[in-house]
Amino acid sequence: MITRQESMINERGNVLFLVLIVAALFAALSYAVTQSSDGSGSSIDYERNEILASDILKYSKTLERGVNTILSNGHSENDISFAHDDLTGYGTYGDSPETEVFNPQGGGVTLRTFPQATSDEWIFTGANVVEYVGGYTSWASCDASCADLLVILTNIDEDLCMQINDLLGEPNPSGAPPREASNISFDKFTGAFTKTYRIDNDSTSAFDGVRSICFESQNEGGYHFYHVLYAR
Repeated sequence: MITRQESMINERGNVLFLVLIVAALFAALSYAVTQSSDGSGSSIDYERNEILASDILKYSKTLERGVNTILSNGHSENDISFAHDDLTGYGTYGDSPETEVFNPQGGGVTLRTFPQATSDEWIFTGANVVEYVGGYTSWASCDASCADLLVILTNIDEDLCMQINDLLGEPNPSGAPPREASNISFDKFTGAFTKTYRIDNDSTSAFDGVRSICFESQNEGGYHFYHVLYAR
């Protein structure tokens, strides 16, 4: 026969057991929620970078089409102008509407910025040579006619940089953007091309013939995206 005291002891044991089960379930639920939250954040960042990278690539092609529109209308690459009221160093907007990329009478492109990617403005330059994109055969035999017309988006996030390369099908060796081993010029294009620097990596062919890529600059520092608007 179970005494009253024994019954109370059993009840206390059952209650303690239930309390332990509830505590264990609560701990497991908290862990699951935390893990889910962490994974969701990473997923959101990835998707945000993917959308932003896609927008940057699409816009760089829009800029290229604007340049080609001007060229197809019989103008020289030296005539191309990136003048705009919101950009500095490219001349005065409206001075030559037919040759201005951002003018409806010229390239017809609307200027876009990407503040989610960088606080810097686009750089349009004719002072760099991308190996084997245009008429380049060797640095020694090259002159200013080898310099290509580029658009560069500077100082962007490393993860975004890698996402751009993923969309382009370009490699991110060792889990990082390729490193450009030479200097790169950010001189603004106002009609004259110069053979200032070549974009290359002495130990690999990462940039050979590549019209679009995001990279780390060894000498300038930071991560930058370039797109060839016109290969010469």
